[in-house]
Amino acid sequence: MTDTAAVQFEQPHALGPAGDRLRERIGDVMFRAWFRDAWIESNTGATVRVAIAGRFARDWIANHYGDALLDCFRRESPSCERVEIVVRPARATA
Repeated sequence: MTDTAAVQFEQPHALGPAGDRLRERIGDVMFRAWFRDAWIESNTGATVRVAIAGRFARDWIANHYGDALLDCFRRESPSCERVEIVVRPARATA
């Protein structure tokens, strides 16, 4: 893998190997509390967009785990420069 290649994840709804690193770093309880429903929305190699359930969770994660999340993605792909934490779109109801 080259530095400019985007990391490919097998589960688009999960955080992949970076999520595993983060879980080890912050503990299983905190990981499940804040990242249970998180997934990688996109990954360009330089920027990873992580989708989260709501604005409060997005802001809390950015303030408390933003640096750790970036570090975990950088360990998987050194070309990662930024992690954007976004609010996932609401699901349509019938």
